[in-house]
Amino acid sequence: IKGLDAAKVGVNNEDFFDFLISKGEAFGDFEQMLLRSFYVNVTMHIESLLKLSCEFISDYKKSLFSVFEIKGNGLERYRKYIEKLTGKNFPQNEHSKLKLDTLRIIRNAIVHSDGILQKSDESTLCRYLGFFPDEFVIDGGRIILHWEGAKKLIGLHADVTRELFEIR
Repeated sequence: IKGLDAAKVGVNNEDFFDFLISKGEAFGDFEQMLLRSFYVNVTMHIESLLKLSCEFISDYKKSLFSVFEIKGNGLERYRKYIEKLTGKNFPQNEHSKLKLDTLRIIRNAIVHSDGILQKSDESTLCRYLGFFPDEFVIDGGRIILHWEGAKKLIGLHADVTRELFEIR
């Protein structure tokens, strides 16, 4: 760190540097911070689109039950509600559905546990990695995101938005 003389505070500069490197996730992993932020923001936007779509479809079809009567949270709840009201799979592409479920798991791991997965979610993510191996890795139970996954996330957003406009 420019201008910091660790020796003045009684610490060896090399020890201090080693300490900072050991805490890389907290201090120095800027790329992962950007990718995590991107994933969370895209997830929030997709979730908002689905929520608004649920409200519109519910009003349009004069539904007698609420989205909140559907089991689940956020993305999962809204996706199931759209399916129930339209009678169609949403999204229709099974890989897109798996991507949405994976996105929910990744977002929850980032927001609630600094990218560390719950054991119950690892099998879903491993199944996903079988289809899309270049998007992230799981290292010691922690998700390490890749730029390729962020690019594909933009594609998922476009696919979900397109399908929402095609719902009848």
